[in-house]
Amino acid sequence: MSKKTGLSLAVLVGWFVIMYVANTWMPLYRDDYLAAVIWRTGDHLASMGDVFYSLERYYYMHGGRLVSFFIQFVFMLWGKVYFNVANALVFTLLLPVMLMHCRRDFGWYKEPSTLLLLGCCAWLGLSHFGEVVIWLCGSAVYLWTGFLTAVFLLPYNLAMAERFQNKSYWLAILMLPFGMIAACSVENLTVTTTLLVMGITILAYRRGLMALWMITGMIGSIIGSIVCILAPGNFVRIVEDQDRSWLFHILNQIPSNLDMIMYLLPVILALILAGRILKGENIANKINSGKSIYVAVFILMLSIVSFFTTGFFAQGLRNLIVAWVLSPLGLTDDVTISHFDNTMAGFEEAFIYILGVVIVYQFSVRSLGLDKKSSQLSWRELWGKYASVRYGLGLIVLAFLNNFLVMGAPSFPGRALFSSSIIFIMGGAVILREPVVWNKMFIAPAGRIFRGGGLAITAFIIIGTLTVLHSIWQEDAIRVAYIAEQSRAGQQRILVPPSAIPEQRRILRHIAYDDFDTGMTREHICYYFGIGTVELDPTMSIEDIRIQ
Repeated sequence: MSKKTGLSLAVLVGWFVIMYVANTWMPLYRDDYLAAVIWRTGDHLASMGDVFYSLERYYYMHGGRLVSFFIQFVFMLWGKVYFNVANALVFTLLLPVMLMHCRRDFGWYKEPSTLLLLGCCAWLGLSHFGEVVIWLCGSAVYLWTGFLTAVFLLPYNLAMAERFQNKSYWLAILMLPFGMIAACSVENLTVTTTLLVMGITILAYRRGLMALWMITGMIGSIIGSIVCILAPGNFVRIVEDQDRSWLFHILNQIPSNLDMIMYLLPVILALILAGRILKGENIANKINSGKSIYVAVFILMLSIVSFFTTGFFAQGLRNLIVAWVLSPLGLTDDVTISHFDNTMAGFEEAFIYILGVVIVYQFSVRSLGLDKKSSQLSWRELWGKYASVRYGLGLIVLAFLNNFLVMGAPSFPGRALFSSSIIFIMGGAVILREPVVWNKMFIAPAGRIFRGGGLAITAFIIIGTLTVLHSIWQEDAIRVAYIAEQSRAGQQRILVPPSAIPEQRRILRHIAYDDFDTGMTREHICYYFGIGTVELDPTMSIEDIRIQ
């Protein structure tokens, strides 16, 4: 085993351990309880026969995501302990698959540093990380189907790069069901997958690279898309959602794409640095840091102290806006203030994240010695000179097109950005791997601020996520055990103490958890335990029910 192979495996083991701990400390949440019951019957899953019966009912009553819901039902039948291992493994395996797409060959084991980079970008750049990677039901819908789709598309990508020429009949047979499974995923991703496969197959035919497995895979993908999109349950959901007009779907693209861009800010700024390096920006002497950066660093430190104490920074800003903006405009009614407070609840952590990333970028510009006046190439010349730039930007454009296809869905939740974010990250990694960029940003001493800052921000997110998850896990175990005990005693109205975890501790949506007084959370846990309602009692504490 070579040194690089050993390091690559060590990096993957490290990501597996982190994800396993995160999954272990993530309690059952919301839809998990619904997935443990035969669809809309009230009877708990007890066998694989129940799994398939529940899947059939789901398909006719709710939607066409057969693969992901099968995964949910199976793990709720077997137990979450098995899911914790399997889900950590899927996240870990996704990283080398992404790298193979970037390299357009099978040599993932040759780049341990890139595997580390991809893992960091995933932790930072995936929108609503907790919902799409850690939460059981959410990860089954997005992470698992995204992984299957990435594996399915890999031979097509490599074949177009003329690095995969397998024409085995066994592969042709395998690709038919694999295409059906991969395409029967999430509505926008299934359309993107099928269109890609069709386009690549036609292009391969014109280039003389056609293989039988391309055709069978394409047929399987088309069948999977039809099964997913034309599911009777989808039409039931559309009827239930008929109050939303097409104007809503179009306008909803704006906040959703901006949401994705906010999370991907570290990747975007890294790409800007890469572009400036590729353009030949360079000066002999490093630029002196301006005073404004040190002011920003002071504000960042103040915000971090506030976030981990009383939230005085966000609260003070909130009071100023209410007094100086909303009050003069007459916008002080309960509804407006409630919506504004919900927005401000996550302000501090988002502010810390954005400001921290921008500060690292500004210091990196100076340490790398970049100056726009010294550019040797224009952006047009850059496009023509580097194939990696063309391929990487092509993937980034594909990411936004994949988002656009969500316009036909009943809604566009932040977690639906998962596949687009993965495609964007791969596009970014392609450009960052360009040797002149990689050497300067990831190897040379001048890139130490960029590397250290990126690792520090990632570590902050991971440590914060695991810390909050551990607290939630301990608290949730006690409260759910109490609900189970009371339900067995025949209680239909169960009072529990409210969560002691502050609502704003979501670590940029890396935590997916709502208290039991929230609509679907309360509805599904009541459905699972067969009780009337769960209510929060502020006079109760965890110690009260622990003693009982």
